[in-house]
Amino acid sequence: MTDTPGPITVNAPTKPSKPTTHSTSSSTSSTVVTLPRSLNLYLTNRLTILAQATFHLGTSRSSAPLHRVTTHQGFSGTPDVVLRSGPSSKSPILATAEFETPLSEQILLTLPLSAHDAVRINMTSTARPPKHWGRRDWWFAVPSAGGEQGEEAKFVWRHSDGEDEERKGYRSGWNLMRRTRWEGGEETAVAFWAYPALTMTKKMAFRFVEEDGGAGGEMWATAAVVSALGIWEIERRRVAGGSAAAA
Repeated sequence: MTDTPGPITVNAPTKPSKPTTHSTSSSTSSTVVTLPRSLNLYLTNRLTILAQATFHLGTSRSSAPLHRVTTHQGFSGTPDVVLRSGPSSKSPILATAEFETPLSEQILLTLPLSAHDAVRINMTSTARPPKHWGRRDWWFAVPSAGGEQGEEAKFVWRHSDGEDEERKGYRSGWNLMRRTRWEGGEETAVAFWAYPALTMTKKMAFRFVEEDGGAGGEMWATAAVVSALGIWEIERRRVAGGSAAAA
């Protein structure tokens, strides 16, 4: 009898200079899902039942939903964020995000490869310099497709205020930077997400910088989307917690 292959675990560094590690080896060919360059998160139901909210990802409000997204709080045992490969509650899970605590500084991303195998990515945050008080960077790494065992692509989400080249039309949001190495390496913007203004149902806008950013079904593209959803949900809970405390 052959053993069922175990998961791959990728640990983002607690500091940019600390290298990432893999716990075990396995195939890194996850479910291939073509992601459009532009995705928006829309609220599906206004009522939160049993601490669960439902959203969908699509290219526009009038277009057909592409992916179902649910957020969960409490002790249900369900991951905090669940991204499905289609619009139905029965669509296979494409990726999940789990928080250590309600206001966590670490997020576990899980990308299923099969019924018995998955890639697990530990995304950690570090505080920005004092002039960026209250802001954090989120670091993670993804096994490189077609690369040698142990090779990984390195990424960091950085918050940015003010409109920039990647985020035209959005004055506040997060840029996903791909790094050549953890410390001292060069950075290239590959995606961003931002808060839309003046809308009650559109909660988040996500874009790949390149035209074909998510078209190849690469694992990093799926990780980019679910990590953005995880940070968005963490931020949403922090705002809600602050509002409740001030009331």
